[in-house]
Amino acid sequence: MSDAPDTDHATKLVLGEHRWRVLGVAFAVGLTSAWLAEPTLFGGGPAGIGLALLLISPVLVALLGGVVVNSGPSLHAVGLFAAALAVLPWVAVRSAPALLALDLLAAVGLVAVGVYRYRVDTPSMSLFDHLRVVCWAPIGVLVEPFRFVRDDLEGTGASIRPTTRVRGVVRGLALAIIPVLVFGALLASADAVFSDIVGSVFRVDLGGFFEIGGVALLVGWVVIGLLRFSLGRWPLIEIPRGTGYLGTTEVVTVLGTLAGMFALFVGIQFAYLFGGADTIRGTRGLTTAEYYRQGFFQLVAVAALVTLLVLVLDWWHRTPERTPHRAVVVLFEALIGLTAVMVVSALVRLYVYVDAFGISRLRVYTAAFVVWIAALLILLAASVARGRRDRFAPGAIITAFVVVLTLNVVNPDALIARVNIDRHIDDGAELDIGYLGTLSEDAVPTIVDQASGPMCAELLEIAIDIAGEDQRGGFRTFNWSRSGADAAVFGVDVSERC
Repeated sequence: MSDAPDTDHATKLVLGEHRWRVLGVAFAVGLTSAWLAEPTLFGGGPAGIGLALLLISPVLVALLGGVVVNSGPSLHAVGLFAAALAVLPWVAVRSAPALLALDLLAAVGLVAVGVYRYRVDTPSMSLFDHLRVVCWAPIGVLVEPFRFVRDDLEGTGASIRPTTRVRGVVRGLALAIIPVLVFGALLASADAVFSDIVGSVFRVDLGGFFEIGGVALLVGWVVIGLLRFSLGRWPLIEIPRGTGYLGTTEVVTVLGTLAGMFALFVGIQFAYLFGGADTIRGTRGLTTAEYYRQGFFQLVAVAALVTLLVLVLDWWHRTPERTPHRAVVVLFEALIGLTAVMVVSALVRLYVYVDAFGISRLRVYTAAFVVWIAALLILLAASVARGRRDRFAPGAIITAFVVVLTLNVVNPDALIARVNIDRHIDDGAELDIGYLGTLSEDAVPTIVDQASGPMCAELLEIAIDIAGEDQRGGFRTFNWSRSGADAAVFGVDVSERC
């Protein structure tokens, strides 16, 4: 990947004309974000509104780039930034670590593609192009501020003294801020005497100064990087196919062989998976739950690999000048259809297994992944198999966003608590108290509401332990789930309730 010199010069001119506005916005956003997130990052407080706003602010600046540098984003970029802004506030709503990590991963991916597609004339991209951009754009965003200091700030020292040396010193000082803050924070934490002496000389809390200053600089750095990267042109290098395109005969042979094997497997699924428990026990001596558990993750892996295989074969076989051969299209759709049956089989297995053994985080997130794979299979049949490959990538991004947003709305930890406790109360199933204790504050109101019967006291004590002490410490660490957990256990008397 490389940038053309003329377009890079154009980017330089755009940011150079507004360099003071860009620096002002970066400084203000960085300092404000650092103050908002300080209790979470350095005060030992939990994630809340402050951290969410720190993550939201750079994305918001990129979305409003037209106000800062008079060059607004394309419609594609607006949609991607808006989707990221719809995901990030959940950091202040949910507290389950896995869900928060998924939210951050989704937001980074959306913003990465958004800054790449910022320009109106950005060409269409394949799914593989999107994956390359997601891996590369964050690095580009972190590198671009160096170019801003080197190129866009050229002439900043001219008003002081129009010499090359002065301008070099100004740019050198700008570049020195990062290592000074990083090494200063390390040295201050390594030696208390050094920290006290320097702090007394400058009459500041050296540790706090480096902490707040470092976060403010990082956020401001990202703001500048997002703006500068967005305005550049970054053509993706075409991936060569090696010796040429794959012939129709080879593709038909591969697809036909796999389709035959998949058809045999699907036939067995109808005979055994949908044939009832007696058929399973009579053949392998397995219980129904054991049989259903046995192949769930393998079927999920098969569905994911088939999606990848179809994309690779289509890319390797189809030339820009020709449409796929009819036999290839038929076999593509046959393979996708057979894989869809496997996806249904996987979901049935999961449903029966949950009914027998309960639900867990792994099963919830895997089920969400299976639903996304099912959506991808539909997209494959409607786009790639019919020669409309360019429609697949946007659909894949939209469906992934919908799955992540749905998980936040559903609240997996609360769902886990509700299903497992209901199984215990209604069916007498064994309840794993230890596993309930590993859930986040998202599950506390559900546990309290459903606490009854012989295990009422244990459930309430688990809810109280999960909620823990009130650590909110002001609005900057406010989190909806923790607030709900505090309210649910506040004033609860285990002896009176149970």
